[in-house]
Amino acid sequence: MSWLKPNTDDEKLVDALATDTARAGLYLLAQILALAVRVEPLLLRNARLHFLPASDTELETEFWWCSELIYTRSVQAAVMRSGITRALCNALLNKAPECFQEAKKLIADLTRHWPETDRIEQDMRWAVLEDDTVALQQNIQRILKTLSLPRGDSAKRELARWIKGALPTLVNPEQSGTEVHWLYQYVSAALGSPGNWLAGGTIAEPLPESLVRALPLVEKQAVGLQLHPGVLEILKPDGYLPTIEISLPLPTAVLLSFDGKAKPRWENVWIGRVIKNLPDTDLIVLQTLNGDRFSINVEPVESPELVDVQTSKPA
Repeated sequence: MSWLKPNTDDEKLVDALATDTARAGLYLLAQILALAVRVEPLLLRNARLHFLPASDTELETEFWWCSELIYTRSVQAAVMRSGITRALCNALLNKAPECFQEAKKLIADLTRHWPETDRIEQDMRWAVLEDDTVALQQNIQRILKTLSLPRGDSAKRELARWIKGALPTLVNPEQSGTEVHWLYQYVSAALGSPGNWLAGGTIAEPLPESLVRALPLVEKQAVGLQLHPGVLEILKPDGYLPTIEISLPLPTAVLLSFDGKAKPRWENVWIGRVIKNLPDTDLIVLQTLNGDRFSINVEPVESPELVDVQTSKPA
């Protein structure tokens, strides 16, 4: 579920529900449960009994099958509609802040058995709602700590997929610090999905060694390079092209440096990619997200056969 700001239709629906006296119980219950990442039957039951003790189980049924509120449901849980969820949470926080805090406490207690990633996402939503930058940063650090725990390659990729889905809806990459950009870079390195984290002048720093060690292992992929004036082509090796081996799934992001002739920049690469508007330089250093470095030395002629590629690891 995305944690998106409500649109006009979402606001109108919530306002209509708030003014419908016949559905007052449903409105309060929906506000409470909107604070949860998902609504499991036991959470629904306990929330109703805690906040609406005089109600009966029909209220649970009404909530569970309310298509206005519920985006998807299964035997295990229901997920509420994103914009409506945010509008309900905003209304509860603004009009009944004490109830908001009480609901947070109850839901945190009832979901303490959930996986760490679900609890982190839930806590981050609350931090976004309350504009609590300290709590948001603490949860970013929780994610980094979770990445460092021993796990198999499949589990690492699953965790990267969760970060890819959860983080963009909670944190704006263009307004984030180094640790958030590391998480976006980790996703790109682990899944081979550059995404849009490169936009907005993203910091030009490689992953720290602790996150490099946490990446899932993949077979090295050979990539051919052909350099023309101002243009670098990423090609399938043919036995004649200068070739490098990348230890990450493609597509991926690389950092290009130009021997001080221009500001370093990130570029997405895959077989067939043509990178244009390169500065006039005799040396390009290509650095992958896991820290591998490849120096591309260019003789002062336009023949691609004279491109020399050297490989190095950062000290």
